[in-house]
Amino acid sequence: MKTSRELLLARHADSRPRLDAIRAAVIAELPSPRPTAPPPSPSLRSTLWEQLVVAGRPAWMALGAAWVLIFLLDTASSSVTGRPVVATASPPSPEVESILTAQRELWVELTSPAEPAPPAKEPAASPSGARLPLHRRDHLTTSA
Repeated sequence: MKTSRELLLARHADSRPRLDAIRAAVIAELPSPRPTAPPPSPSLRSTLWEQLVVAGRPAWMALGAAWVLIFLLDTASSSVTGRPVVATASPPSPEVESILTAQRELWVELTSPAEPAPPAKEPAASPSGARLPLHRRDHLTTSA
């Protein structure tokens, strides 16, 4: 048994040459396509505008809506209280004050410059006024 597709193709097989002739006549009547110049390349400015602003329009709209929401919430919260709220701190307890004082003293001790070492004593001059060599100076400082 033949399918419906095969039956239709067999029925209209004789009309195919007539349709091809009509198709060829219509194509012959069409004007020949003229070669067109390629469109100019877009400038860097227009490319950046399209890529950054136009393409991201939904993102820019979402950011704008978020800022409007923030502004509305801020004005609504400030109108409820009527005045700004300032946190007040209680004075520190005596234990905290003593700990802070100890920390300040330790800080001063650690950051203060170290005391310089006392200068070394100059060995005494010999009776003749000439300086003694180093190996001879040792006995002068130990006996004195």
